[in-house]
Amino acid sequence: MMILPAACEKHEFIWGKKIGDITYSGNVVFLGAEELALLKEITENGMVFSDKIGEIKNITEKSIMVIGISEKTPYGLLGK
Repeated sequence: MMILPAACEKHEFIWGKKIGDITYSGNVVFLGAEELALLKEITENGMVFSDKIGEIKNITEKSIMVIGISEKTPYGLLGK
């Protein structure tokens, strides 16, 4: 039996998005200035964008959205 050293290497597994020292769930979608420029309105049932570009195209029903500060989101927004 032969054991190869490569088989013993430890690889870090990241199940989401790593930013600095923090790892976020794969369901987290960060919306920045480019996406916020496309935000037309925030309704009781959701958000309306004028186009699906950037991170907007990654939004699903399971997404957790982290949204920056803009005219329509003066305090930022955290939503599902």
